[in-house]
Amino acid sequence: MDYIGSVLLGQPAYKILKSQAVRGSLSHAVLVTGDTMLTGEFLKLAAATALCPNFGCMECSDCRRALGGTHPDVLSYPQGEKFAVSDIEKLIEDAYVRPMEGDRKVLLLHGCESMNASTQNKLLKTLEEPPRGVHMFLSAANLYDLLPTVRSRLRLLELRALSPEVISGVLERGGADRESAARAAALCGGSLDLAEQLSTKKGAGCAGLCAEILERLKDEGGTAYYAGEAAQYSGGYSRTFLAAMQQQLRVLLRLKNRLDVPGFTDAQKKEYDRTLNQFTNRAIIEIISYTGECALGLHYNANFGMTVDGLLLKILSAKRGAARSAANTASAL
Repeated sequence: MDYIGSVLLGQPAYKILKSQAVRGSLSHAVLVTGDTMLTGEFLKLAAATALCPNFGCMECSDCRRALGGTHPDVLSYPQGEKFAVSDIEKLIEDAYVRPMEGDRKVLLLHGCESMNASTQNKLLKTLEEPPRGVHMFLSAANLYDLLPTVRSRLRLLELRALSPEVISGVLERGGADRESAARAAALCGGSLDLAEQLSTKKGAGCAGLCAEILERLKDEGGTAYYAGEAAQYSGGYSRTFLAAMQQQLRVLLRLKNRLDVPGFTDAQKKEYDRTLNQFTNRAIIEIISYTGECALGLHYNANFGMTVDGLLLKILSAKRGAARSAANTASAL
């Protein structure tokens, strides 16, 4: 078992799953939410636990093959990067084929946030009344990426965010140097997916640009300059840019209110000294919310350049509002 798997064994979500298996009450349809890297490993643990005679010993043949992806009664979907109706049709067909060994079969559905409404609706009947002995484990980054009618047929398990120390350990085992791993772990807000991106050279540059924007953006000329700088993160890193900006804002909010930032050193905290007084608490919260709306827009294919333009103007407006408020307070004194 790899390092992430051993960490997940200690998660409350896994303890609940194992307890249900031991009691004989393991649900036929379970949704696991959390980072993609975590949910993928968790689904393997779930498959092992469902098939193991000892409810997840992680040592027997059933467990080892389930974890290794070679068990004939553990099937994974989708076949490509995203779910298509054909994947669900294949899943339904597979569900009614008898297990090759024993009396149980496990179907793993990875990244269900990629399902459109039509695909989800096609899955409803199988979720509600699967064949006897079939367990379906689904994963999604967010519970609300699925339709209410789908969610109502699933037992939910939510994975907790990992500590900076654990995330740093995962990144180092993946090849990141210690300094990059520690910094990414501190900046990711508990998201292993984001930490993995921030530990790369391009990801670190992305986080650095977000911090620079919050500190140095002063006028409309600056918005044009930083829009050009952000353009390098369009495409594969567009979501990383918005996630990194959100995390930088959350760090700023915690520091502004003298709260601890897990994983941050004193030297890292000092890097935000020139930024703290440029925003009010309310403005930071509003920008965090706006950044979330921007991320949702990208999910529905909004233009990245226009999205960044709007975000930069929002940040500039917030800075000007804070400056006016400070000037008014000073004149009143």
